[in-house]
Amino acid sequence: ETVTEIGEYAFRGSSLVSITLPEGLLVIGDTAFSDCDSLKEITIPASAKIGKRAFEGCYALRRVILSEGIQAIAPYTFQDCWLLESVSLPDSLRSIGEMAFYDCSQLKEIHIPPSVTSIGEHAFSFCGSLKSITLPKRLMHIEIGTFAYCYRLESVIIPSGVTQIRDGAFRECYKLLSVSIPDSVVAMGDYVFGN
Repeated sequence: ETVTEIGEYAFRGSSLVSITLPEGLLVIGDTAFSDCDSLKEITIPASAKIGKRAFEGCYALRRVILSEGIQAIAPYTFQDCWLLESVSLPDSLRSIGEMAFYDCSQLKEIHIPPSVTSIGEHAFSFCGSLKSITLPKRLMHIEIGTFAYCYRLESVIIPSGVTQIRDGAFRECYKLLSVSIPDSVVAMGDYVFGN
């Protein structure tokens, strides 16, 4: 419980099956748990700042709980967590970094809290099982490729307040049958709904 920081690459590639992070943890370093391909579940305490690629390539990871108080998910944090099925995001969350959930192919649904104001490029690209998404009302831009290659995504309601939908945001979403676009949108990029 005295540990406040886990350094970069600290457990990278280890055979960890489970780990309990202390409540007073302040920093999870870049790539700290990446490629821990036996880790199945993680609860991240409220005080922790998550580094880039912290859990990238944790192929067996199925459940993630981000405690109330966490404000940001760093870029690439859960990239290539292929078996990730459940993610609990706190109401304190403000931003989701680029490619944060890239290729989490078993993620079927995710509720993004209304507090989120930015979602990075390709944040949910290749989430091939994602069927529904609730976009937060404070979101102003849908970035490049945010939901590209979400093959099972069926409907999207874009909240009032979004002004730009950037290149390829929903590209290759083959099953997308319904899209609601508000009057606030003034610009749409190339291939937004391509294919």
